[in-house]
Amino acid sequence: SPAAPSSPPPPPDSHPLPPSPSMAKLLAAVAGAWSKVWGLGLSVPVFGTFLQKLQDVLGSPDDQNIMSFVVVMMKYRNVDFASFMKSHREALKKGQETGDFVSGVCNYYRLMADLITVTSGPFWHFVPMTVGKSRKECHDQFHHTMAKFLCATSQDKILEYGCGYGEIGRQVAKISGAHVTGLTMADEEIAGGNERIKLAGLDGRCQMVQGNYHK
Repeated sequence: SPAAPSSPPPPPDSHPLPPSPSMAKLLAAVAGAWSKVWGLGLSVPVFGTFLQKLQDVLGSPDDQNIMSFVVVMMKYRNVDFASFMKSHREALKKGQETGDFVSGVCNYYRLMADLITVTSGPFWHFVPMTVGKSRKECHDQFHHTMAKFLCATSQDKILEYGCGYGEIGRQVAKISGAHVTGLTMADEEIAGGNERIKLAGLDGRCQMVQGNYHK
């Protein structure tokens, strides 16, 4: 998965904040209403066929396509990215001086973990693209290949370190039945990973653990 620059920043005094809870609720409500309207539109003869073709062209907002840009503009329009980059550069210098980048890594992914997911879909890693297969189908093929080469079975315990939200580990667990532990440092990734484990119905097979994998 894409890693933060080799020397990410320690947290500054002032962080660029994600949308407020009220804004998040509003965006969720708008997204829910839009989804219902879109679903209704798909059921309308002729017009529904047009919408389906449009959706096929634009893609889903949870994957890497133009729709992701729309979501980013809505969700992060109030985030001060200029200040974030300034703090990043300052922390890079401090990290190079002290040799300790842990707090910087946590600060980096506090914002970027979700942003990368929004812009690239749930899978941060790159995979070989196969002619005739969609991006998601190629990722699914990659995960099956991963499980195969690991010879993963329901009797195995697997550690995925530097896992982010732990997507690869969850896919391997789902495919093979193995028990997977995801190790990462940022609070937001722990919380996001646990949410995704519950949504996938993998509570008994996957877990997130917070820690410094350099030690």
